[in-house]
Amino acid sequence: TKRLRACWLSLFSESALAYGAAHGYASGEIAVAVVIQQMVASEISGIGFSVHPVTQEPDIQLIEACLGLGEAIVSGRIVPDQFIVERDSFQILESVIGEQKEALWLGDGNTKPVWQELDGRGSQPKISTSQVTEYAGILARLHDHYGHPIDTEWAIENGNFQILQARPITTLAAEYDQSLFDQSLEWHFCVRRP
Repeated sequence: TKRLRACWLSLFSESALAYGAAHGYASGEIAVAVVIQQMVASEISGIGFSVHPVTQEPDIQLIEACLGLGEAIVSGRIVPDQFIVERDSFQILESVIGEQKEALWLGDGNTKPVWQELDGRGSQPKISTSQVTEYAGILARLHDHYGHPIDTEWAIENGNFQILQARPITTLAAEYDQSLFDQSLEWHFCVRRP
C-alpha cells in the first residue's frame, strides 16, 4: 500500500506537473494508473519509435538497443545501438553500434538493479538483424493499433520480446497532432491518449 501511494503521489511531483503544464494540462486534468507487474530481468532492452523522433519522417522507425535494463538508455548513461528502419519493408537503412561500457542488471536475489562494467560484449551488436526486423514489425503493428506515432520501451527475456510501454510521441511537429483514425468509431476511445 505504501508503494502504491508513493506511485500515485508521483503524479504531483514537480517534474510531472511541469511536464503537464508544458503540454497544456492543469493539475486536475491528468491522471495516473498504478500497474503492478513482474519486473522483467532483461538480457537486452531498448526503445523504439514508430516515427523517427528527430527527422520526423513518417516512414522511418528508430530502434535502440542495449545490454541489461533499458534505464541505461533512458538515463542517457550509455550510448545504445541505433537502427534506422523503413516502416513498410522493415529494411535496415542504417545501423550504428554503440560502445557500451557498463550495463544495469537485475541479478538473482537483488531487489535493485546494479551497474556492472562490461567486457568486449559492449562493442558488439546487442541484437541481431533478424531481431531488429522482428521488432520493426511489432512497432508497426503497435502504431497501427493505437492509430498514431508511438514511443515504446521493450525488453528481451529468455529470447522473447516483451513490450513494457507504448505511449504517444509527444515531440512531433503540429501535423502529427491529427488523429490517424476515424473518431466516429466508439471503441477507439479506449486506446486514445491525450
